Amino acid sequence: MNDSNRRSAIEIYDSTLASVVDDGRNVVVALKPAYIHRSTGTPGVDPGGGWAQDVILRLENGTIDGSLPEMPCDLWEGSLQVGNQKIENIIPLPLDYRGAVTLILVPQDESRVVIRGSAVFAILVGEPKFIEEFPGVS
Repeated sequence: MNDSNRRSAIEIYDSTLASVVDDGRNVVVALKPAYIHRSTGTPGVDPGGGWAQDVILRLENGTIDGSLPEMPCDLWEGSLQVGNQKIENIIPLPLDYRGAVTLILVPQDESRVVIRGSAVFAILVGEPKFIEEFPGVS
């Protein structure tokens, strides 16, 4: 299958939160690694493959609400809201959105981190490593 025909998304609940840094302008979230599902259909739903790859999410003009957990930590769930669209448990890739954005991350300790910004970008770091075939949700 040609990789250009595949759709990709980060599955929040299988990713590891390595760091959250507020540099005074941007909030930078490092997922090391992120679990990325690739499919010709809907990532996380249709058959495809699971890959591990580090991902940096940068939220411009970002603010952090909630208490940061001890990191690294496994994520339990989360959501990404871009404009009026809220996406549960996945972050679509590629990601380059300008406008109101809210990223909610819930680690396994059930703390809650809410990051808001005026734009969000995802940067994939390094080479992806294949983990498993995903048969799809029945």
